[in-house]
Amino acid sequence: MPAGTAEYVRTSSFEVGELDAWAVSGDRVCILANGTEVYVVGEERDQITLPEPAESVALSDHLYAVTDDGVDAYSLSGTRLWRVSLPEAVRVAAPGESGFAVVVTEDDELVGLDATSGQERFRVDRPHSDVSATPAVVCTDDALVLAAWSFLSVLGPTGESRLQERVDGAISDLGVVGDTIVCVMKDARCVGIDIETGERKWSHDWQVDRIDPFGREEIILRTEGEIRAIDAEGEWTPLGLDDGLPVTAAGGEPVCVIVDTVANVYRRLSGEWTLDATLLSESLTAGAEAIHAELHNVGDTAASATIAIELSGARCSDPTHRVTLLEDDSERVRFPLSSIDEETVDLTITADEEVILEERLPVTGGSESIDVTVEPTRLTPEGLRVSVTLANETSVPVEDVRINPMGERVDRIDPNDAVTRTLEAPADGTLTIADATGIRRTVDVPRPEDPLSASGSVEEDVLAVRVRNDSRATVVDELTIDGDALPTSITRTFEGAPESVLELVAPPVEDGTSTVSVAGHFLDADVDLEIPESAVLNAATGTHAPPAAAPDGSAPGGTPGGHSAGGAGGAHGDAGPGTGDLELERRIDPLPPIVGDLCIEHIDVENVGHGPESVTVTTPDAAPVTETIRPGEFRTFTRLHAFTGVGDDVVPPVAVESGGVERTAGELDTELEIPELYCRGLLLPDRDGYTLEVTAVNTAESRLRVRDLELELYEFREPPAEIHVPPYEEVTATYRVDGPDPSTVGGYDTVRYVADGSVAPARDLEVLVEAPVDGPDGLATLTVAVDPETALDADGGTVAIAVENDGGATVTDLSIAARGDQVRTILYEADDVPELGPGETHVHYVDIETAEDGLDVALDVAGTVGGADHEETMSVVGSPESVSIDRETGRSGPDHSPRVSTDFAVE
Repeated sequence: MPAGTAEYVRTSSFEVGELDAWAVSGDRVCILANGTEVYVVGEERDQITLPEPAESVALSDHLYAVTDDGVDAYSLSGTRLWRVSLPEAVRVAAPGESGFAVVVTEDDELVGLDATSGQERFRVDRPHSDVSATPAVVCTDDALVLAAWSFLSVLGPTGESRLQERVDGAISDLGVVGDTIVCVMKDARCVGIDIETGERKWSHDWQVDRIDPFGREEIILRTEGEIRAIDAEGEWTPLGLDDGLPVTAAGGEPVCVIVDTVANVYRRLSGEWTLDATLLSESLTAGAEAIHAELHNVGDTAASATIAIELSGARCSDPTHRVTLLEDDSERVRFPLSSIDEETVDLTITADEEVILEERLPVTGGSESIDVTVEPTRLTPEGLRVSVTLANETSVPVEDVRINPMGERVDRIDPNDAVTRTLEAPADGTLTIADATGIRRTVDVPRPEDPLSASGSVEEDVLAVRVRNDSRATVVDELTIDGDALPTSITRTFEGAPESVLELVAPPVEDGTSTVSVAGHFLDADVDLEIPESAVLNAATGTHAPPAAAPDGSAPGGTPGGHSAGGAGGAHGDAGPGTGDLELERRIDPLPPIVGDLCIEHIDVENVGHGPESVTVTTPDAAPVTETIRPGEFRTFTRLHAFTGVGDDVVPPVAVESGGVERTAGELDTELEIPELYCRGLLLPDRDGYTLEVTAVNTAESRLRVRDLELELYEFREPPAEIHVPPYEEVTATYRVDGPDPSTVGGYDTVRYVADGSVAPARDLEVLVEAPVDGPDGLATLTVAVDPETALDADGGTVAIAVENDGGATVTDLSIAARGDQVRTILYEADDVPELGPGETHVHYVDIETAEDGLDVALDVAGTVGGADHEETMSVVGSPESVSIDRETGRSGPDHSPRVSTDFAVE
């Protein structure tokens, strides 16, 4: 295949910020931006955040990064594998099949590090270091190529020289394609040099300002305002890519073209394709506007083709489409119809004139064949919600059905299937059902008449008023209950499912015939009651006859049959035996709760007895609260909840107790609302303050951000940075904060933030962040590193190991012991440290007999953290010049709770 003959298709774009460096491997591209953000692009895209800024990166099976302190190696999932102290490092390269990372140092050496362990394997002088301080360096699968002024050097993976050649001019940059070194010359030439013989193969008069480091079959460069592909023989073709900075994997894809701060990712289109086509409907309605088909690329490469449809029995106004699909991708295609002329339609769909589908479609009717059922579901003063069920009782599908005036659309109802939509009912009480044929039918909406009823009684010298929902819908109404026999006017919100009952009880203050009025939006009723004088006398003296059991076994004042007004959002407790007279109602606002925002739990308690009551509110996950409530008064107890989106959770039950009587509201199984963007947080102690860990979760198709973070009790040490979250990903950011001991402020704080993006509107949200008592788990509180006191050569010496408590808890009974054949046991002693407080460091010394072949010493560390015993084994590895600690255990903090809640407070 000549260079560049393949077409490319853009598959994605993402923001990278300020570009610093790049590298490639066989099937991946690596981009370093903003110093610490590394994007690894292959079949998928991964983002790795480095703990400190890097100057150079290299890519093979691992990611290598040069920092101020040396060289780090990471897995492609972001786990750091090893670190080598090499402050003189300036660049790193990684020949793909060599098993080494080769570091260029500022003192003109090439240092080879083992890809698995980081141990130094070779160190050689850099060729021609006397003519250039900053050589151009690229690597192939098994070689390293350097250019210094006009000198070319080809080295093997262990630094051995394979070729030294001088070319006719100064080299500004270079790349390798196949067996050819492509030299970008300072005199506006592009020259191909044989990598084995050093002979010139070809030359182009090009001013090249960007070239890929390595390509197996072709290499991409930018010259004269366009991006071109060139092969080992010098043949080239321009590519139809955006003008920008191209970076291409050695295998030819993906291609990343960076324009300003955006990386556009391209894949190569194959000349061969395998496409399947499926119709989205098994029939056509008489007035159908289009035929819809779904195309699926079942091949293993991206493909492009011209799709066309041929019809018999109908006519299409736009019969061709050009589609491009990645492997295993699908796309829906719409073929608009100008007319349908027969009772059946025969169709053929082709891709590049090759038949991929043949089908015969019957022409069917429309909405007149649908059975429509409308049921009221929720009635409020603001309006009525209804469920509309469309049932297709025929043997053919019905398509493109609309419910007006709401504009609700149902794309398809299969034979003997039904679809239900819940909608706001129109003001005029009429729905219109229409389909693509233009046929319309009207349906009347049944509106509940007199949905609520009121009744009353006097039982055991207590006046009881009951409101019942007699409709088939949930009803919400604001009710006022008043009358001369009541001690005070009472206002309550009724929210109940069908057949639910709200019951209010109170001591009467007037005997004789009395009328109690119950008024609301849906109810205006008078309840006539005959109140005996004894009831008023008992109310005045605070005495009552012992309550008799109701016929169903419940106590008076309860809700027979277990019905309660309030559904999932409210609860009324049943009275138990005792002398306290209380009413309990519970509300959650909003309902359902929104993940990443605050919701409020309200507990309304009313004293309907004759004397003051000491009321205690308890729940399993909050401290009890006690309050005195006088007769006829009520108190509202509130607390905050924040659902984190981690795991499932319920709001636990609440009990209200007074005078031996307990009323309860059961647990609430919440169905959470998941927004496009939400946050959760942890407040973790560190050695000199606290760290706020904020995790932002994006469930949308667009890139979103979190900004304007504010804390209520704690203070950020520096202005908090924004959190940018790619689509369908989550990003965790940490901030250093100062503030009080979490145990003194309830173990939580409130974070306010603004969530916005290119699609979702900005929203001001608040969330509770918990401050767990536990810091990092176990010995993860310890940072273990090689201390500068280390003195070691090939004949042995001393390795100094610094163990620092970087957490917030004291480690007690700390023991550190080294073992292995290299440990000089005559001079060596293990250490026992009674305690190591936060911020404290202990240095442990290990005497080594010989290190000529590298280090391999086991280090056993044990200690007690938070009353629990822990132990861990790590390894001292490397060479005398570069000692490091190989530790599999990483820092890990507490898990997020499904829900963070405050204690109750009295309004």
